[in-house]
Amino acid sequence: MYNFFIILFSLIAVILAFLDLANKINIDIPPYNYIDNAILIIFTVDYFTRLIISQNKKRFFKENIFDLIAIIPFSSFFRVTRLFRALKLIKLTRLFKLIRLLAFLEKLKKNTRNFLYTNGFIYLIYANLITITAGSFSIYFFEKGVTVKSIGDAFWWSFVTTTTVGYGDISPKTIPDRITAGILMIMGIGLISLLTGTISIYFINKINNNKTLPDYNELPEEAQKEIEDFIQYIKSKYINN
Repeated sequence: MYNFFIILFSLIAVILAFLDLANKINIDIPPYNYIDNAILIIFTVDYFTRLIISQNKKRFFKENIFDLIAIIPFSSFFRVTRLFRALKLIKLTRLFKLIRLLAFLEKLKKNTRNFLYTNGFIYLIYANLITITAGSFSIYFFEKGVTVKSIGDAFWWSFVTTTTVGYGDISPKTIPDRITAGILMIMGIGLISLLTGTISIYFINKINNNKTLPDYNELPEEAQKEIEDFIQYIKSKYINN
């Protein structure tokens, strides 16, 4: 649950930072500033909690530079710079926004890396993206004006076919595109199947990594006696001889 929410908040932060940098939204006004500040508080608590419980704080600091950048309240700095427009410090705001976006992207990448590389899932994603793109251009080239009107329609059909949803609003008429549709369906089935397996393996690995051996003194007396007998047997057979 912790990993899921950190990835989710990182993704939201990346989207907000990108839209703000592209001047699509203003992250300093409601409701975006409420969301941004809430995520900032969560990331700050997360960072300092992990810093406190870490055994090697110097190493933690070096390995989490981007996490630290992500919790710097640049928006407060922006408000200060408005008082010094004569010094043209306001031009630095876009640079700081870009740095923050890169920090969020790195945080998102770090938290999703282990999952994406589990079971080679990332490579199937790449293969599907290539197939979806190729399928989109294929139906757009062969059936433009017949079944699809734009490249957007082509990508929509390719994506829907790959996910095996198949709304039926667009269906290929030519032989090449029907073959392409078959390939997309097969790739989509593989993606969904591997996604299910990857989720299972990912959490199984995390559980196994968190497991610790029980303390010897906490074992039942019968188990302790069996262990001692086994050790004595190994000593007598291999060490003493």
